[in-house]
Amino acid sequence: RQGRLPQALEELTRATALLPDPVIWEHLGDVHWAAHHPLEAYLAWRQALNWAPRQRSLRHKLRQADRTVPRPTLERQTIRIAAGNLSQLADLSGFLTVTGRFPQQRWQAHAAMHFRSPHHLRLTWVAPLGGAPVVMLFQDGRLVKGLSQGEWPSERLGAWAERFTAFLSGKVLAEVAQSSTTPSVQGRWLVYPSSHGVVSVDRHGAVVTRWEWREPGGAGTGDLTLSRYRRLNGIWIPHRLVLALPKEPLELQVDLNHPKVNQGLDDQLFKP
Repeated sequence: RQGRLPQALEELTRATALLPDPVIWEHLGDVHWAAHHPLEAYLAWRQALNWAPRQRSLRHKLRQADRTVPRPTLERQTIRIAAGNLSQLADLSGFLTVTGRFPQQRWQAHAAMHFRSPHHLRLTWVAPLGGAPVVMLFQDGRLVKGLSQGEWPSERLGAWAERFTAFLSGKVLAEVAQSSTTPSVQGRWLVYPSSHGVVSVDRHGAVVTRWEWREPGGAGTGDLTLSRYRRLNGIWIPHRLVLALPKEPLELQVDLNHPKVNQGLDDQLFKP
């Protein structure tokens, strides 16, 4: 059997490229494990779990590999997996339910969202009582169409758009993954300090659950919490984001509904 392992690895690796099936990924991990390649086995089983998150046998195998692969290696791979997930995202569209609180008064709004990596965002807000929708366009976190510059909502929404697009573009995670930062372990989370702030990654799911950053000039600390991840076309997408802005009594909860990924959005959507 050992003599056939190289052939099996070659055939299974080729099969994963043709058909991203969790069974094939799991078999590839099994063969790597038999060949005494614990890290490669871990990565293959992780891919299988992404496609079959309820598979208990995979979680057992990952725990087994977790005890074998050196901790620093797993820590580097976890942030790389999280960054690699978002690197696949070219565009994202869907419908948003935005719930806000300012300062104690709660309000809710609805918008169609179109995002194209790395920094284009279009929000089409549904107007009450059948009024005309309001279109807002952001580029690099800057409002280029919609409310007047300097108005309170435009400044705050611009700050939200900047953080939202920075996360979805994968820019923040890519830079953390490329650094030599050593994370701390806090329960099931790996916490990575970086020049962009502090990024918390679920080490079991290899997805980001929180991003805290310090605003330039000592303007305070912002916080983006991400949850309710679901897999769309092979990409894990958070369906709830909560943003708290520094030094502001404002909190935004954004729920993503009916999302679609990598649809090849038309350039016209993002023209002012």
